[in-house]
Amino acid sequence: MMDALHWNLLFYLLVLNLTGFLSMGFDKWKAQTGQWRIPEKTLFSIALLGG
Repeated sequence: MMDALHWNLLFYLLVLNLTGFLSMGFDKWKAQTGQWRIPEKTLFSIALLGG
C-alpha cells in the first residue's frame, strides 16, 4: 500500500508536470500571437523541479 510520502510525491509530480505542460503551451500561444513570451529561465526552472 502507498503511504503518505508516496501520495505526496505523486501529487507533486502531477502538479509540476501539468504546470510545465500548460506553461509551454501558453508560451507557444504567446509566440504565435507576437506577444512577450515566458522567460526560458522560468520554463527550465519548472522542468528542473520535475515538471
